[in-house]
Amino acid sequence: MGDIDDFQSFDRRFQQQLDRIDEFHPKDQPYVKRFVRKCDGRVKTSSMAEYLGNLRLNARRLDQPLIDLDEDSFDEFIFELQHSPEYGRGDTPGFAAKTVQTYQFALKKFLTTIDSLVETDFSWAEDIELVTPDSTPVTEDDILTNEDIKALCDGANNLRDIALVEFLADTGARISLVGSLRVGDVDLESDQATFTPNPNASGLKGAGIRPYPIIDAKATLRTYLHRVHPRPDRDDVAFFHKMEGHGNDLEGDDGSLAPQTIRNQLHRAAEKADIEKPVNPHNFRHSAITRMRREGYDRAEVEHRVHWTVDSNMWSTYEHISGEQHNDAIFEKVGLGDSDDGPSQERQPCGNCLEPIAPYHDYCPRCGDAVTPEAREATKEATAEGSQFIVDADGEHVQLGVSEILSALATNDVQVDADTSE
Repeated sequence: MGDIDDFQSFDRRFQQQLDRIDEFHPKDQPYVKRFVRKCDGRVKTSSMAEYLGNLRLNARRLDQPLIDLDEDSFDEFIFELQHSPEYGRGDTPGFAAKTVQTYQFALKKFLTTIDSLVETDFSWAEDIELVTPDSTPVTEDDILTNEDIKALCDGANNLRDIALVEFLADTGARISLVGSLRVGDVDLESDQATFTPNPNASGLKGAGIRPYPIIDAKATLRTYLHRVHPRPDRDDVAFFHKMEGHGNDLEGDDGSLAPQTIRNQLHRAAEKADIEKPVNPHNFRHSAITRMRREGYDRAEVEHRVHWTVDSNMWSTYEHISGEQHNDAIFEKVGLGDSDDGPSQERQPCGNCLEPIAPYHDYCPRCGDAVTPEAREATKEATAEGSQFIVDADGEHVQLGVSEILSALATNDVQVDADTSE
C-alpha cells in the first residue's frame, strides 16, 4: 500500500536509519543522536535519512570513531574513497566523484553540527571543499522532442500512462511531486488549468506550495480524470491512481503508485515506441526546460514552471542546446527566416471544442476532432471506407465499421485501454 504523503518512503527510511544508530561505534552513538536532535525541524526528513545512511557507511569503513577524526585523517579517508581498489568497480579504483561527494558532505554536516557539543575542535570542517562530480551534461541527442512524446503516448499502456507522459513533458515536475499529487491538487475546470504540490508531501525539494500552470496536458488530464480515474470525486486520493482490478484493493488505500511503477510504465512505453532516449523523469525535466527555453520563456519563467533554481552551468547548457532556435528567431526578425519555423509558446485551439492543442497532438484529446492536415486526411479516408481501428482487450488493433465501434463501446465488449499493471 502506498502513502501519497510519503511517496518515496522518506519517513520510513528515516526511521530505519534511527533504528540502526546502534551500528555506530559506541563512542559515536550519543553524538549521532544529538546530531539528529540538533537537525530536527531544520533539515527535511528525506535529507536526514540520506545523511544518516551515508554517515553509517562512513563509520563502517573507518577504523576509528567519527568524533576522533582530525583534518589529516579526514583527508586520508576521502583519498581512499577516491583511489582505493577496495571501492572501485572493475579496473577503475575508487568510487565515482558524485558518490564520494555524498559521503564527504554527510561527514562535513555531522562534524560542523556537533562542533559546539564536543571538546574536539572541528572548526576545520567548515572549510572542507567538496569533491567536484564528473560532468554529465545534457545533450541534444537525449532531449525528448514532440515526435518522441507523441510516440510515447502511442506506446503507453493506458490513458493514465498517456496522461502521465504528457504531464511530465508539460511541467518537468519531479517524480516525488507527480506521485504525491491528489485529485484535489489539480484544477482542470478553470480556463487556466493549474496544479498545486501536495503540502503534506515529503521530498518536494523546495517546490513552493502554490499553483503552477498546466499548458499542453490539460485536455488529456481532464479526459483521464473523468473517464478512467477510479475515484475522480475523491479529492484526497492520488491523481495518478492505481488501475482498478489486477489485484488492487482500493479499500483504505489512497491509490498512489510506487515510484518504480511509474518508471516501469515509462520504459514500457519507450520499448513499444522504439524510443532509445532516456525516459526517466529526470530527462523529461531536462527536455521540458529545453523546450520552454526554445519557446522563448525567460529564466525566471522557466524556474517558476519547474520549481527549480537552475544553476549557471546548467542554464548555459540549455542555452547552448537552444542556440539553433535562437538563430532562427534572429533571422526571422530581419526577414531572412520562415515565420512558420521554430517552436512557439502559442497553442492553437481545436476547431470544434476550442480546447488548446499541444504541438504533438493529431487529434483533440477532449472531443476527438482531427486537428492536423494529416489527421483530417486520415479521418476522411477512414470515413469514406466506413471503417476504423480500435484496440481490443488484448491490445490488438481490430478493424471495425463505425456502427460496430459504437456498439462495442456501448456494451464494453472492446476496451480502449488495456492494462496489466498498477
